[in-house]
Amino acid sequence: MKKSKFLAVCFLAFSMLAAGCGSSRSNVAADSPDVHNFQKSEAIEASVYLDGTVSMYGYVNYPGGTIYDEAVKNVDRSLASTWKKETVDYVKFGDDMKTMNRNEFLQMDQTAFYDQKDTSLQKVVEQTDTKKLNIIVTDLFQTNQDLDSLVMALKSKCADENAALAIIGMKSQFNGKIFDVGKNLASFDYASNDTPQSYRPFYIMVFGQENDVRAFVVNYQQNAPANAQLRAVMFSKNLGAESKLSLDTTSTLDPADKKKGKLAQISTIANDSETLQYRLKLDEKESVDYIRMDSKDVIGKIPNQYEVKVDAIETTNSEDAPQASHGVVAKIKSMLPGGKKNTNSAFTPVRVNGFFAGNVTNTGLQAGIANVAVTVHFFPAEIQKKAGIYRVVWSLIPTKDAYLASVDAFADWNFNDSQIGPDPSAMADAGSKTLNISTFTKQLGNMNYEMHGPGFHYNNIYLDAK
Repeated sequence: MKKSKFLAVCFLAFSMLAAGCGSSRSNVAADSPDVHNFQKSEAIEASVYLDGTVSMYGYVNYPGGTIYDEAVKNVDRSLASTWKKETVDYVKFGDDMKTMNRNEFLQMDQTAFYDQKDTSLQKVVEQTDTKKLNIIVTDLFQTNQDLDSLVMALKSKCADENAALAIIGMKSQFNGKIFDVGKNLASFDYASNDTPQSYRPFYIMVFGQENDVRAFVVNYQQNAPANAQLRAVMFSKNLGAESKLSLDTTSTLDPADKKKGKLAQISTIANDSETLQYRLKLDEKESVDYIRMDSKDVIGKIPNQYEVKVDAIETTNSEDAPQASHGVVAKIKSMLPGGKKNTNSAFTPVRVNGFFAGNVTNTGLQAGIANVAVTVHFFPAEIQKKAGIYRVVWSLIPTKDAYLASVDAFADWNFNDSQIGPDPSAMADAGSKTLNISTFTKQLGNMNYEMHGPGFHYNNIYLDAK
């Protein structure tokens, strides 16, 4: 009985093999894309640092409460609403560091709270714990020399590939004194009026692990005080989170592309239905299609110019993963007594240049979701027209100039020492702006571009080449 059952299985298997000869590999199961983890920590340890110097008291020295008051309290609320479990330390800084309990922290809406003189932000940054989410509330009023020291301190804290820094900027009513303006380090009184344009900027710097920084800033923006004129910028490896590729149904092929092969979308390679998959005809000189990449939770703006960078080209059709393990033969092996179940075919890298290229045709951003249109090109001759299953892993990397322009989030809030002269009106205008804020964001942008290569990473396209 066992022998007859075995023969029956063999007959069925070889019948399938005969029927499958010469047919396409329509049921190849290949490894799904490696999924990058964009999930925030389950629990958070955070340290909130509040600038307690006299330059800050003007933000609370105003009748009826201020945007600043609500914005600082929203830091506490955002931590609690973003994480179910949070441990928060509160620190007042100035001449020294003073740890506070939560009740002492909530006294930040009183002018007496701001009794310190020295604002050395780099010293605050230097003593932070990189394992925590660090949040610093300050006016960021820094001289050029201060900025250099601050940027170097932040660089040491954000060197890890998974680290990130975000700056949230807002404007608030203000009635107080502004210090250290101009080459003579002059001070002057400043009071905003009822127009939001006259409000004075303040900032919340957030740094730690990228996923936690992004989660905090997204939540904070959703619950920010009304009329805060909020702006934000983030310095990290990823411009957005959880990028997805899809066909571009709104564009038609450029006339120059009409003579090229049009890629046919399929869904038979990867088990992941959301993965973009194509059939590639090896007899074509070049094949092309239009696609779109969507990425969510973008903080601030996105650059408008990109280069398509190939990170890896991989195949299952290699010595390490021979073609014989695919399709019908694999099914036969799984049916025979003692045979293993058909598992996904593993990818291995191949060394090839010029197989894949792409160019960005337009970009968009709405409600924190980036949308980038890309024309993709494949050149079968570069893989020697060898049939098999291929995976292209690629990134969208902004040009440096475009990236630096996108992180200059506070350009119209900026002024520098050269703008301060004998004219009293110039001093008055400085009250609604921040010294060297554009210089600061540009320095951070340069640092991030060189350290982390920011972009939209982890994009995958699968191809059944035949």
